[in-house]
Amino acid sequence: DFNNDGYSDFGWNVEIDPVTKTVIGKLWAMGNMKHENVTIHSNHRTAYQGADSNPGYLYKFVANTAQDLNSGLLYVYKGLKNGDGDWILLDNTTQNERNTTLLSQSVSINATEFNGIEDVEIGPEGMVYFAVKGSPDERVYRFQDSDPLTGTTLSMETFVGGMNYDIIHDSVTTSVPWGAGNDN
Repeated sequence: DFNNDGYSDFGWNVEIDPVTKTVIGKLWAMGNMKHENVTIHSNHRTAYQGADSNPGYLYKFVANTAQDLNSGLLYVYKGLKNGDGDWILLDNTTQNERNTTLLSQSVSINATEFNGIEDVEIGPEGMVYFAVKGSPDERVYRFQDSDPLTGTTLSMETFVGGMNYDIIHDSVTTSVPWGAGNDN
């Protein structure tokens, strides 16, 4: 905290005006972590994001007001990697709570660990996809969030990875294991 504002200097989403190419400010309410990317739901209030770290976690942020990510509720996923889970609301109002999103809060509630979330995207059918690069995950997961505005229960599943895939080349079929290092 070199500028003594009470917040860690690194680990925040930063809002930038694309027209003027100027920094609007850091989005403290979205939590402190090694952000890989953020995807915004069509409701303009819900953002899904992952921490590209080990351990890393999957988060959902629900803004109080559409198109304003400065205040809202922050959730972390807790549940099965292939099966049901819940969004767990994190304490996220004080500077200390926001500074410790990843290490103290997510760990203390035993949120589901993913080793290096690389990318989070919403598909055209409404499923949320995210790539995990590190062992033992090394796959792409997906889920349908039944209510993007609350801490709903969801069902997670592997989309690709964790198995062999048949590759046909030169009229020969070769069974190839899904590899490591899913980088976006």
